[in-house]
Amino acid sequence: MAPDHTETQEMEIKEAYKLMQAQWVKDNDIKVGDTVRVVRKWRNYECGCIFRFFPDNFARIAKEDQVIKDISDAYVRIDIMNFPFFALEFISHAPVVEKMIVVKGKEYSKETLDKAIKQYVNG
Repeated sequence: MAPDHTETQEMEIKEAYKLMQAQWVKDNDIKVGDTVRVVRKWRNYECGCIFRFFPDNFARIAKEDQVIKDISDAYVRIDIMNFPFFALEFISHAPVVEKMIVVKGKEYSKETLDKAIKQYVNG
């Protein structure tokens, strides 16, 4: 007899939370160094988040732009505290820092060196 695929499987709330956070991170292209803002309070362990709400911490950090320090599958760390993704608003991506290349003690951008090499090759 063929298996019945009409049944729905239940997912643990903590696993659902991890999937939702992963999708939020992907949709917003969130990375460490990006800026977010805490925009709302949450209930203890709401939607499967693994931590409680601390009013003092919230009051200290809420409504101000904060830089993401770490991202795990279960939280987003800003400052020294972890926050559920659904309490955060994405503000901006971290500025891209161009890596400099040192040639004979002087720093050059890759773009500058590429232009110089192209000019040298093309005469």
